[in-house]
Amino acid sequence: MKARGPRKVRLVLGNRQFTKVGVRPGLWRDGYHLILSMGWLGFLTVLVVSYTIVNLLFAVGFWLSPGSVANTPRGFLDLLFFSIETLSTVGYGTMYPVTIYGHILASLEIFIGLLILALTTGLVFARFSRPTARIQFSDVMVVAPFNGVPTLMMRAANERHNLILEATVNMTLIYRKQTLEGEIFRHQHDLALVRHRSAAFTLSWTVMHKITESSPLYGKNTKDLEDANMIVAVSI
Repeated sequence: MKARGPRKVRLVLGNRQFTKVGVRPGLWRDGYHLILSMGWLGFLTVLVVSYTIVNLLFAVGFWLSPGSVANTPRGFLDLLFFSIETLSTVGYGTMYPVTIYGHILASLEIFIGLLILALTTGLVFARFSRPTARIQFSDVMVVAPFNGVPTLMMRAANERHNLILEATVNMTLIYRKQTLEGEIFRHQHDLALVRHRSAAFTLSWTVMHKITESSPLYGKNTKDLEDANMIVAVSI
């Protein structure tokens, strides 16, 4: 048996790319999160495609047993419409199953239709009820003097026409550092901010970190930042 190598997944963080080694493969291993996080166009496309495939499969099932459904002069097309009516539990009455096979298959389709309706209702409600923030971050961070002290600054703005009460911000420096044992280890250092909370976040917010002697950024130049693969993560 041929041994499989370590599984890798590419991760994009900001403008940098990383590789996660050893993760489980598969697009649908977290399908619920994938469905909730995709756009509305993709979500509706998945629903329409799934709905069409299910109806086609059941139409083929009825078609494999000729005479299982009454009043289907147009053949497969009528069976497809009968599947749509059965899956939605509408049933207009003109077409109906007449054999044991047809009744069993129709009963199975009704049961699956109820499950699809329940799952779709839950997913749509979860998408509408999920809280989302609309905060715009500046494209770049700058280091400039502020009251005579070099300060790392970035701006954020509230895109909604409302107040965000008791907003808090965290700025974390993520970088590589060699341990005493000679191994490379990623460290996280919470940067001290001039103001880490806002009673009412309405318009914009300038987040500032003073680069003093106690700051891990003190005395660093561009090459030092690149060698340590430094990343600044900001969350509001």
